[in-house]
Amino acid sequence: MANTIQLNHSTAIMSAMKKILIVDDEEDICYFLSRNLSRRGFLTSTSHTLREAEQQMDKNQPDILLLDNHLPDGRGLDFVVKINYKYPRVKVIMITAHRRENWGEGIQNICIALNKIVEQNSDVELVYLVHLNPVVKDVVFERLGGKERIHLLPPLDTKETHKISSNC
Repeated sequence: MANTIQLNHSTAIMSAMKKILIVDDEEDICYFLSRNLSRRGFLTSTSHTLREAEQQMDKNQPDILLLDNHLPDGRGLDFVVKINYKYPRVKVIMITAHRRENWGEGIQNICIALNKIVEQNSDVELVYLVHLNPVVKDVVFERLGGKERIHLLPPLDTKETHKISSNC
């Protein structure tokens, strides 16, 4: 006779929620992202070093990784190589598109490309911190809003947004 496991309603919901690992050495950034993503139905965990991140990857097997580049024990970009080898199902996408060079046709092309990536890869979830400037926000929400697996979130405050952007 086979063993059966009964799942209660909350266990079933939790198993369907996407897990996100946030890796940043600044606790405030981890807190802000975790709080906002949790409010939108994601399960989040945080790490402040690459070593902790790797332990969390093994333990929690996240679906999405938000990764800072400058960490106390190495560069996030170097860690991506390891992630792609050891955790091939985890997708890492870094986006910034608030500068004037991206306005107009530029932001439209970025949205077309992001939509295409998501449409062609059923295992990709896109989390995009959208700049509040209407020149960017309006186009992004028009082109990407309401799409399955595309999550448009407000940015951090200006200082924190620029700091994170400079580290990517």
